[in-house]
Amino acid sequence: MIITDHIYKKIAKSFNPFPPEAGGILGGRNCIITEFEPDKGIAGESEFCYYPDIEKLNNILAEWNKTGIEFYGIIHSHPHDQYTLSNGDLRYIRKILTHMPKSVAWLYFPLILDCKEIVSFKACIISKNLVINRDKVYIKNRMEVKNHV
Repeated sequence: MIITDHIYKKIAKSFNPFPPEAGGILGGRNCIITEFEPDKGIAGESEFCYYPDIEKLNNILAEWNKTGIEFYGIIHSHPHDQYTLSNGDLRYIRKILTHMPKSVAWLYFPLILDCKEIVSFKACIISKNLVINRDKVYIKNRMEVKNHV
């Protein structure tokens, strides 16, 4: 996962006042994450699950689409010692990927731990099977991104 330093810092700052299980969406261009929209989520059955505000986030995605920003995934926070995706996360990832247009080959589902460390996962569906791989996080400064495009 390639992310700009500006967005990496924005994510860390955005999660600082929130407890585990808050989230947001990631977007960008040319496979580089340049956008982040935080989401406190909505109340759910459990305080240990992130329930996205789907209506709000879909409105943001529609705005991004108008300006050419692609949807790259969903980030959410976990307690500091939970470095893996939960079974609930896996079910939700499968649901999202099965509803994406065929042009979307993969999405990121990173976790943020202690408001500072991002653990990235890249997910796709292959032959109806959910495939998730841990993905290294590369942080680029804005000048590197401009030169990359």
